[in-house]
Amino acid sequence: MRVLTHRLPALGLAIALAVGFYWSVRLTQADTYYRRATAESLARALILDPGNADYQLAWADVVSGDYL
Repeated sequence: MRVLTHRLPALGLAIALAVGFYWSVRLTQADTYYRRATAESLARALILDPGNADYQLAWADVVSGDYL
């Protein structure tokens, strides 16, 4: 039982670190797609981070062909 009480917090920490790493890589990839500034890459950035208003605005500008 003592081993379990020591390993359970470590397991929780490992899971939290893995989730944080996953989101960090995901958002970095979205930013990379955003910086390419093509319609296809911006669409991919929006899939990875749909709540980012900068990505939405850039995609709308590229798709409409009306650059600000």
